[in-house]
Amino acid sequence: MDRVRISLMGEFAIEKDGRRVSRSEWRGRLPRLIVAYIILKDHRRRRGVRTADLNAAFWPDAPDEEAARNRRNVAVHHARSVLTLPGRRCLLTCRDDRYHLTWDDPALVIDIEKFHASAARGDRAFGRDDRGQALSEYRDACALFESGVAGNLPELRTHGEEALLQSCYRRCTERLLTLAWEQAGPTVVRDLALAALERDPLDHIAADWLDKSLTSLGDRFLARRTKRQFLVAFREAVGESPPPVQMAESLDDL
Repeated sequence: MDRVRISLMGEFAIEKDGRRVSRSEWRGRLPRLIVAYIILKDHRRRRGVRTADLNAAFWPDAPDEEAARNRRNVAVHHARSVLTLPGRRCLLTCRDDRYHLTWDDPALVIDIEKFHASAARGDRAFGRDDRGQALSEYRDACALFESGVAGNLPELRTHGEEALLQSCYRRCTERLLTLAWEQAGPTVVRDLALAALERDPLDHIAADWLDKSLTSLGDRFLARRTKRQFLVAFREAVGESPPPVQMAESLDDL
């Protein structure tokens, strides 16, 4: 089956039948941005994105509506060319003055969808106290979450999706670390917490678990040094307000 795989977590990329679509095939930056914007805006409600919303997001300074429409049509045409499969089947359509992706088409695979689905399966397993299944699903979800949404498309970060993904990821991380502590022990928790802090040095949940695991393993010196590094990074980022976690001790006490 012909497939289109779209990656928004980390570097934005599209593959068609296993071949990555080159930047030259997009015919510019705007078609890529539009595809990413439609996914981020619509992947939960799936009602389509209004043409007026696209105009406001990408051509707010157009002299008039006709100019915005002409620019939009050119960019969408190039985006549709990339998303067209053999047989002229296109995964991006326009109806009722809205742009729609064919979300239910098995040919369309999007990593954000996989991330949310894995997190949801983990939540359901956690809710029914299936700890082993929950641990597996949360581990998969965290593995999918690499460097945040649309890593090389910073213009899209203003549209709120990154905050939603970060919130979901933090919940997965917290439960993953809790379950790993129960089932795998402090060494695994230490490694998971270090990986989480490498992605986000201000992740206070991971910092707490790293402190707990290092203390349990008897490495009190490294625990104290890690705690100091976290507090210094936090204060540099947000000022003198202490972090709302167990590690919010005075630097003078370390």
